[in-house]
Amino acid sequence: MNTENRNLTNNIRWKVIYLFLFLIFISSCSYLKYHSWQDFENTKLGFSIKVPEKPRHFTMSSDFSLSNQSFDQWTIEKSDSKYQFFILTSEYDPDQFSELMVGEQLDKVDRPNLGFLKDGVELSKNRVIENDFIMEEQHWDLAKKREKAITQTYLRAGRLIQLICVYPANIQKPDRANYFFSSFQFK
Repeated sequence: MNTENRNLTNNIRWKVIYLFLFLIFISSCSYLKYHSWQDFENTKLGFSIKVPEKPRHFTMSSDFSLSNQSFDQWTIEKSDSKYQFFILTSEYDPDQFSELMVGEQLDKVDRPNLGFLKDGVELSKNRVIENDFIMEEQHWDLAKKREKAITQTYLRAGRLIQLICVYPANIQKPDRANYFFSSFQFK
């Protein structure tokens, strides 16, 4: 092998090594973005989710609930973040919906929506029906607040869990919202 070919081979080898190191660096940066997020687990309702900091808990009642049902709300608002996260939960008697088709159950159960969603415009809705739960994802435009929101509502065995992320309207890909929702698990 002549010197010119050897130099070319060494150059390629170093470029591959640099590319490999760069890819490791990029993937670690992605991991570091969420390394401080902690697990929030609700053993009573059987789920866990990653949150950016410890949530504050409230009990609230719904002004639109026919049964004057109360809901639990956990709020996560970091002062240095433009994102807000909410977890709303309630329990109901699943027998009251036993005659309904699975997809109709989510339409009939009282949902603990927050006030700002009442003023929002629903942009899209997608419903997934699995063996043991129903999930509906909605995207909202909150024009009055210059924000957008994504909600995921789960209905499973007498339990309703609603996850909400609110973020600035100018963010096209809400990566923190995606991480929040993708970390949700039933236990």
